[in-house]
Amino acid sequence: MIKRTQFILLILFLLSGFQETIAQTTSYLKNPLITDAITLFNREQYDSALTICQSIIDADSTNPMGYFGAAVIYYGTIRNYWTRYFEAEFDGLITIGIEKSEQMIEKCPNNAESYFMYGAGLGFRGMYKIKKGEWFSAFKDGLSGYRNLKKAYTLDDKLYDAYYGLGVFYYMKSVKAKVLTFLRLMKDEREKGIEFIKLSIEKGRFVPLEAQLELIKIYYEEGQYETALAECRIIEPEFHLNTGYQYVLANILDKRQLWEEAYSRYEIVIDNIFRSPYPKSNALLGTCYYGLANAEYHMEQNHNALINCYKAIDYFGNFDPDKEFTSSMVDIGDIQNATKDLLKKLQKATEINTEN
Repeated sequence: MIKRTQFILLILFLLSGFQETIAQTTSYLKNPLITDAITLFNREQYDSALTICQSIIDADSTNPMGYFGAAVIYYGTIRNYWTRYFEAEFDGLITIGIEKSEQMIEKCPNNAESYFMYGAGLGFRGMYKIKKGEWFSAFKDGLSGYRNLKKAYTLDDKLYDAYYGLGVFYYMKSVKAKVLTFLRLMKDEREKGIEFIKLSIEKGRFVPLEAQLELIKIYYEEGQYETALAECRIIEPEFHLNTGYQYVLANILDKRQLWEEAYSRYEIVIDNIFRSPYPKSNALLGTCYYGLANAEYHMEQNHNALINCYKAIDYFGNFDPDKEFTSSMVDIGDIQNATKDLLKKLQKATEINTEN
């Protein structure tokens, strides 16, 4: 499931400044712009954040933070809007950021911050490779990222934000061990991963909100929908403008059979898609229109449900995997089948009503 990743770990780098030497492990912690950067990212104000990233690169091209930050922003569109449109930009920037971080380690081998950035960059790239189905390569990046994050924490035991990336790694490799043969000999450390993420929420300086969103996805994966919903209510003020958050919440509400609110959240996602400047994902639109139709069916609004069901089928018919990604929270094939089954129910109900 978890595809997303190390966003805040990288946002830390995005605006931390590095106005002092890289040997100072807490330099990024002192920059007051970090909070503003996180807010911009969570609210999808990507253009403003990209401008800041470019200013960091212009000020010091050896600083990996600007490259990482820009990569995160491009990935934000990929993740939230299920589009491959910015793949080239992401690949180029994340690669440069990783190379710059590696060079920093060579210059300052005992610098926790350098290992932190290097590990987060590798882990983030690994999460992206999972989206592309490059499982073995993704695991290699994830393992290397984990080792470097662990090294960062060893050098600075107050770097609690590193626990977020470590926790995601423990959970992810345990979950994927169920389906990937080369991981099957590894022990199940899902609970350990969850505890690490909780620790980053409790003691981390910058990752708590992002880690909490990741924990919500884990609760969803584990079938703990009530807990996931309660956590959503906590972070709603910060994420209410975020399309990815609205989609996650809509799925949770669907599982809890809270049809009216689920309907409204799917509507928000659809509205955001059509208002955005990014290429439209047929898979995401199809999934959301199915969500609307399913909610309407349970609210006995069959006529509207039938209309949205047809819309979902039309969008699924135009799905292009060469241009679109999908979410690990749902299986597109399953959703397509569910849409067809719902259509049959609605057509049958319409026939009965016509006969009467």
